Amino acid sequence: MTPPLDVALSFAGEQREYVRAVAAVLKDRGVRYFFDEENRVEVWGRNMHDVVDATYRHRALYVVMFVSADYKAKVWPNLERQTAQSRAMTQDEPYILPVRFDDTDLPGLLPTTIYEDARTTPAEEIGALIVAKVAQTRPDDDPAADDRGIGWEYMLLADSLRASLDGYDGAWRSHVAHHAEPGATTVAGDDVGKDIGRRTDVMRKILGNVNRAFEPESIERAVGADGEPGDPIEIQHLAGRMIDSYGAIMAWAADARGALVPDEAEPTYEALAVMADQPLNEIRAFVDEIGGVRDQIIAVRNDPNAAPVVLEYHLKITVDEAALAHCLALHRAFVSNR
Repeated sequence: MTPPLDVALSFAGEQREYVRAVAAVLKDRGVRYFFDEENRVEVWGRNMHDVVDATYRHRALYVVMFVSADYKAKVWPNLERQTAQSRAMTQDEPYILPVRFDDTDLPGLLPTTIYEDARTTPAEEIGALIVAKVAQTRPDDDPAADDRGIGWEYMLLADSLRASLDGYDGAWRSHVAHHAEPGATTVAGDDVGKDIGRRTDVMRKILGNVNRAFEPESIERAVGADGEPGDPIEIQHLAGRMIDSYGAIMAWAADARGALVPDEAEPTYEALAVMADQPLNEIRAFVDEIGGVRDQIIAVRNDPNAAPVVLEYHLKITVDEAALAHCLALHRAFVSNR
């Protein structure tokens, strides 16, 4: 019996290098996938039409379709597309996961279908997203659900955090450059003190959300108690809560920098925005720490004699009290000079 697949990769040869990098992530994470150059022995001697039908209509949970002008122009990718679309018509849940290299209008793929963009998204991130999608939807009675290997929960957490964090790369670069669109809010001189107090309270609320998300009870609910398997949906939800707060902190800083305030209060608001640096760097360091745990787990999987993985991490996101004190000092100087 031909074994089931989690994903079948459908692409044109011009995009092979990118897809090869995606496949490397899937292989590393134990996802069952079809990538033609790695399945040469399996398909040798078989009728190619039968292979396409079995692979892209029957065996896979998903078909990841790498859309491009080259894809549309070629015979075999179109056969794979038509075969996958015949399966997609028979089920309510998504089956085809598009990844676009350009804006080619592909027959049967509606323009309203949500896609990932290979023009702006690294192959490694696409791979991590596929891993997360498969973990979320793989049937509970699938034998592979019990064969995901040691530490799969932490690997999924690491992949989900990294993929979500990378989605804010543009916002992070703008934050580091101290860039913000002006005019989000207007603050009169007499209201500066009250506004700073309100913004500081909002920041503390955001940080409280992050810290609550990573309390021991929340962690255990996601990755499972000792000896118990984790819940992939909870793991991805946990990662999403954290990175949503990461985005909220950057939005908070951008709003402070973009506020229309009296010229004398500009340094105060810049100092206020700098308060975001410490919690943002703490979150980024935590994501790197979990990524390090992921690498240790891979080492143990590959070498049973490797040092055991110590699953310890600490997360406590804090307000930069020194930056806050500087901001308040500038505000007092602003008030005294009015």
